[in-house]
Amino acid sequence: MVAGRASFRYQALISLLAILMVNALLTSLSGFWHLDVAQNRLLLYSGAAVLFAWLGWRLPWVTTALLLLTGVGLVAGVYMERLPGVDFYLQTLGGQVSEFIQSIHENQFNASFGPVLGIFFLISIAVLTAVVVIPESLTKGNTFWAIAAGTVVFGTQWAWYYDPAWTHFIAFSTLAFLIWILGQAARRDAAWAGSGRKIGYASHVTTPLAVVLVLAIISMVLPSHWEPLDLGAWGEKAQEAFPVLKQLRGSGVGTGTGRFSLRGTGFSPVLGTLGGPVRLDNTVALYFTVDRPLEETAYLRGSIYQVYDGQTWTRGNPEEIEVTPDGTLPTYFGSDVSRTYLTARVKPALNMGFTVFNLWEPQQIKGLKNGYRADADGYLWANRTITKGTNYEIFARVPTYSADHLRRIGTIGSGDAYLPYLQIAESVPPRVGELTAALTADAPTPYDKAVAIEAFLRSMPYDLNVGPAPDGQDFVDHFLFDLKRGYCVYSATAMTVMLRQVGIPSRMVEGFAIPQSLQYTDDAGGRRTYTVLNSQAHAWVEAYFPNYGWVTFDPTPRGDLPLIDRSAPAPAEPDESGTAGPVEGSDVPATDPNLEEDFNEGRDSTPEDADFTPSPLKREWPWLLTALAAFAGAFLLAWRRLANQERIAAREGRQVVQEVWNKTASLMDQFQYGPQPYQTAAEYARDLGRRWPQLQDSADEVAREYNEARFSPPGHPVPPEAGANAKSFWAKVHAALFVRFGWRIYLWRRLKWRHKA
Repeated sequence: MVAGRASFRYQALISLLAILMVNALLTSLSGFWHLDVAQNRLLLYSGAAVLFAWLGWRLPWVTTALLLLTGVGLVAGVYMERLPGVDFYLQTLGGQVSEFIQSIHENQFNASFGPVLGIFFLISIAVLTAVVVIPESLTKGNTFWAIAAGTVVFGTQWAWYYDPAWTHFIAFSTLAFLIWILGQAARRDAAWAGSGRKIGYASHVTTPLAVVLVLAIISMVLPSHWEPLDLGAWGEKAQEAFPVLKQLRGSGVGTGTGRFSLRGTGFSPVLGTLGGPVRLDNTVALYFTVDRPLEETAYLRGSIYQVYDGQTWTRGNPEEIEVTPDGTLPTYFGSDVSRTYLTARVKPALNMGFTVFNLWEPQQIKGLKNGYRADADGYLWANRTITKGTNYEIFARVPTYSADHLRRIGTIGSGDAYLPYLQIAESVPPRVGELTAALTADAPTPYDKAVAIEAFLRSMPYDLNVGPAPDGQDFVDHFLFDLKRGYCVYSATAMTVMLRQVGIPSRMVEGFAIPQSLQYTDDAGGRRTYTVLNSQAHAWVEAYFPNYGWVTFDPTPRGDLPLIDRSAPAPAEPDESGTAGPVEGSDVPATDPNLEEDFNEGRDSTPEDADFTPSPLKREWPWLLTALAAFAGAFLLAWRRLANQERIAAREGRQVVQEVWNKTASLMDQFQYGPQPYQTAAEYARDLGRRWPQLQDSADEVAREYNEARFSPPGHPVPPEAGANAKSFWAKVHAALFVRFGWRIYLWRRLKWRHKA
């Protein structure tokens, strides 16, 4: 006999799981595409798609005929102008398809599309997925191709910085594996029924289902933020051939780490090294909105670097700092530094990884739903990737730089807190230090030395078509003595190294420079929005002056980025009481202790169209919880398997005897002492007695009672003590096995997975 179809029970269970599986895919896609589709609508699409697939599997010819008739009816109705609603829908769909194709033709792979086209995509994908899952599981007993396709879809979403794709993928794959298990069980049961074997038996699926669910729970607590693989030169070639790859996780502005880098905006095409010819990219990177017109260039800080090794910059190991529950960051400005305050909003037009852009000295960041974190180096990063279109607001402390005030500042003290910012690579030759010393010989203060270095570098020609340093030569040395021309990466790196040569702590910063002359639009509230292009990506320097803070220097000779204004008057010297007077030209006295509290009270607590959750403290992944969950899951599985083997389900004596004898034969078979196919119950009892003398009498008695219960007429009574004797024999079998094999082998053999058709 041939195997029949899966039973209706299996068909119903698999179809229900398939609905949930398709719904997980649609939920992820709708979120990824920013489609506002209610969950009940997605369930409706999923259910209809699975029903269609099931009908196509059970009644292929009928389904095909109905589809043809429906299609012909719709075409005829539209042609005869009897279905104006359908005609309007098709016209709208066609228009949105044309717009989407045009966007793809222009290499705008991250382009959005209209809701009609989005719903069409969702329904099409739901039907396609269901048509693959239902026949594959009910006919072949697996979901291999569904899992493979889901891995590609969810992997693409995750690579495009859509973090919820990880959770949806776990749900999708868990359901797919559950369907796989049920599909295999359905095939086995159908095969047994079709061949006339094991009538009344059903496949045991409890253990594999529990394994899948435990693995899914463990997956939910594991980290989902892995650093993508850096493909080096191969990655560079792939990005040149397919520019869209620059926007994916592992490339683009994240360059494999989720941190902003100039390498993702057209600068430094040679991955991992400084310099190289620049190909400017005028793609819109972000929108920058401020509450008042810019009075000077705004340096929107992205990434900060400490360690220079002669060829590239790396982050170093700055400690993470605590962000207060309301998201406030500490200040490094001295108490007498004059400052104002600025409210700005950033809206990325590209996927920006984890980097939270900020400017001057951020006091607070709001609008990031999952909060953010910060390190002592001034780098801010979100707890979840920041996708395009996300709005977050920056409340910044803006210093009014005073050259006179900075000239009062002495050199760095004897502490080691800023030693990482004084590190000089061994590759830097002595002539770099000699040049720096000559340039700053007449500068009386650290600030004047910094200005002299900045002026020297700004006198060099600005050139985008320059090459990196030759192998074995220090990058700064090559720039200062061989090239003598370059762009921001060259100038900023050189100034940072030269400042360190004269004992001024400094760091190299990458981000966007937003000049006053940049294109902008005004809104009704007086806020000004600047459209920031990738070509505005920039590198500059921040130098630390004790009792003052980090001061921005820009040594790049760009005409649109003038010298930073540091003409504010210095604060008055402290009087006899030790209190400084108000600073001329500033809005408020710099020493007012209630300044920032008053500022907080005078503005909205959250930005428009953005939710805010206070930033949590540093969170470690719960590895202990993961281990405990795995241990608990393994323990429950083992206990469940042993309990199923031990349990005697029968209650009536005749049935108890038969069940005990069958379970004894199965248990002994796990230890290679099971009955042979040609042996009767009495023969096996004698054989068992020879091998296990302590079981001989009980085995003979239970075998005799088994034959009587199994083959006597239904009305023939079975002795009342037969069930009790059988259970006693069952306990003796366990004891004998435990004594002979020991507890380790005993448990291993009983828990070992076996499958016999």
